Amino acid sequence: MRTIETILKPDVQKIFDHFSSCFNIRILFYLPDGEMASVGLNRPDSLYCELIQGRLYGVKTCLDLDQAKRDEAAAKGEMICYQCHAGLIEAIKPVYFDQSLAGFIAIGQFRSCERIPVCVMRDWCGSYLRSDELMSAFVDLPHIPPQRIDDILALFSILVDYIVMQHLITPRGNPVVDSLVDYLETNMRENLRLADAARLVNKSPSTLSHLFTKEFGKSFKRTQIDIKLRKAEELMANTSELTITEVAAMVGYDDPLYFSRIYKKYRGISPIIYLRGCRSGQ
Repeated sequence: MRTIETILKPDVQKIFDHFSSCFNIRILFYLPDGEMASVGLNRPDSLYCELIQGRLYGVKTCLDLDQAKRDEAAAKGEMICYQCHAGLIEAIKPVYFDQSLAGFIAIGQFRSCERIPVCVMRDWCGSYLRSDELMSAFVDLPHIPPQRIDDILALFSILVDYIVMQHLITPRGNPVVDSLVDYLETNMRENLRLADAARLVNKSPSTLSHLFTKEFGKSFKRTQIDIKLRKAEELMANTSELTITEVAAMVGYDDPLYFSRIYKKYRGISPIIYLRGCRSGQ
């Protein structure tokens, strides 16, 4: 699953703050790599979670579960709701732009029952810790009756969809353009036509051409040429045994004379002059 850099607009924090205030539930945004980027009302973990993490199961247990659930949500491409090892309810929904993962919005943790799960209390008491301290922290958690959980989750899901629809969470750059640039850099020997590139990303040639012009100020074809020439220069500068013919072939030009004409057109000098300059400085 490809990920992208993400920008949160200021209104996202306002929405998160209002949600947390209304429901007394933490809502937060994770970047694709799992870094926490925004939290409603900037609320820290609950005392109950701090006790569980600090004295019983450890922080790593929580972080590993969070990562596993993010991976599961991304794999399914939909919101998932689950009960953590401490007996609390959490939900997480992936956020996408053009099928690229932009991050996750999550809510939690809240309780849906009156008592700490038996297995958690047994582990706590087995560690010779005071049960009243943990129970007091548990009672202070936000409580959502089981019959209301579906409504809260439905509203949460609609809220996430609204945030995405209003472009309040946006990609840094364009994911379609980024994916094609990645493709061009990975498949350097290939000379991709605009029509073929458009089919790769399910866009029309005119739309794709507009996206490249908007992103780079130049056409798709010119962008592809520049990528090839930069790679050729990298090869000439760092690999002393390669000839111009070999460099040209490695970046998709089987005719070294055509490569030389293209290079001189866009760089103002011939590749052999650039190559001599690199090697004279070695």
